[in-house]
Amino acid sequence: MAEGINKSNNTLIKRERGKGFPKLSLASSVEVIEKASKYGRQWTREQFATFGSKAGSGSAKSGAFLNRLAALRDFGLIDTNGVIITRTELADQIVKPVKPEEKENAVRQAFLNVDIFKAIVETVTHGVDLSKSDIAEMAVKQLGVIRNVKDTFVSSFIESGKLAGIVSE
Repeated sequence: MAEGINKSNNTLIKRERGKGFPKLSLASSVEVIEKASKYGRQWTREQFATFGSKAGSGSAKSGAFLNRLAALRDFGLIDTNGVIITRTELADQIVKPVKPEEKENAVRQAFLNVDIFKAIVETVTHGVDLSKSDIAEMAVKQLGVIRNVKDTFVSSFIESGKLAGIVSE
């Protein structure tokens, strides 16, 4: 568990830490990498912060930027050494596919690169429909997602899975 300070009464509080997952959907992540790719294959953190930000002038220290960066890393679309961000081979297949099916396969692989998404796909019997509440229950009880972010998880899983052609609603 992580710790923090309750500012109202200066007491120490324990925050629950759960299994991580991309807060940004795969569709949004692909959009960011496509936009960034118009400006090359490598970027500084400051340059990359502007791609995908609502105003086009994001900060490399903002929570939104860090969530974007984490999602792109989780999907396997970028590598970073802390200073320079580089588009991966998988992202190349999405941004500059030789054939349309190369992009489709790369998007599917990006989805399955997220361990927690892959675990759900591998657990569910082919052809079995899961409700949103079933996905949430599995994520919380079996995979370690904390309860207060289960809805965010379900949205990210469904949105991302749709783009990958793995989930239908």
